[in-house]
Amino acid sequence: MTDFDLQQDDRQRPFLLHPEWHISISHSYPFAAACLSKKLRTGIDIEKIGRNVEQVAPRFLNSFELAQWKGDPMKLTLAWSAKESIYKAWRKPGLSLQKEIHLVINHNQIQGKVLQNDVVEVRFEIHDDFLLTLVNH
Repeated sequence: MTDFDLQQDDRQRPFLLHPEWHISISHSYPFAAACLSKKLRTGIDIEKIGRNVEQVAPRFLNSFELAQWKGDPMKLTLAWSAKESIYKAWRKPGLSLQKEIHLVINHNQIQGKVLQNDVVEVRFEIHDDFLLTLVNH
């Protein structure tokens, strides 16, 4: 076993034994995405736009976010994916997507606020019916 062998923690999340390298993996049929980052923790997510997001939005958005983006499948999917990427990068079990991660989406920029003080930029790309979000922390 080397420092670069892919491991899984007790929650099935991937990690590397090497202290300076971090990995994140995501999939949404038929695509998969992965990222490696040296020193910064990283989170990546890929989602099909609109895939039942309206139904699950109340579970991951706070009331302000839900009121702002309700009825907009693109922004709801962006919010879901951004929060997933942030959650993966923070690696804090039990971090609440709804209560502890807050988002602002302005045109081509997404900014997240985690645990009331950590601000993070969420990078994203849209390709046909899928979008990809990436966070380094």
